[in-house]
This record gives sequence, C-alpha cells and structure tokens, in this order.
Amino acid sequence: MTMRAPQELTPRYGTHPGIPASLPALLYADKVIDRAQRAGAPLAADGDTMGERLLALALEAHAAGLDLEQELRRAVRSRVEEPRGSGPE
Repeated sequence: MTMRAPQELTPRYGTHPGIPASLPALLYADKVIDRAQRAGAPLAADGDTMGERLLALALEAHAAGLDLEQELRRAVRSRVEEPRGSGPE
C-alpha cells in the first residue's frame, strides 16, 4: 500500500490542511492569516490587484481583531436599510 500526502487524500483542503478551500473567501483568508501568524510566517499583501487589496484589508481587520465578514455585512446592511431619499443624489 502506497502512502499519499494529506493534500492528496483530501484535495478540498488545498495547501493548508484542516482549512477547507471551499470556505467563503473572507473566512478562508482569516483562517489562513491566523495559521500563518501562529506558524511564525505572517502573510503580507503586496501588489495592486483587487485580490491583493482585499488581502491587505483582511490582514488589517485580523490585526485589529475584527471579523471582516461582519464588518462588510454591517456596512452593506446600513446602506440597504437607509430610508429612500437620504443617500447621495
């Protein structure tokens, strides 16, 4: 019997065993950031792509102890719940 690496046994976990790659992106980023920091190899965002900018926000939120998913929901919800006519024209 040939032994395979854990990634080969459970491909849904991607390159970070124990963190399902199928998680929503913000939650996945937060878990990977946390795991990298605990391993002594913190992530950095460098670049101007939308993904890099989102990663930078995820890193900032994680450092501040904020849940980026909840922060985004709160901001969007406040816009959705604004009475009509109170927003910019």
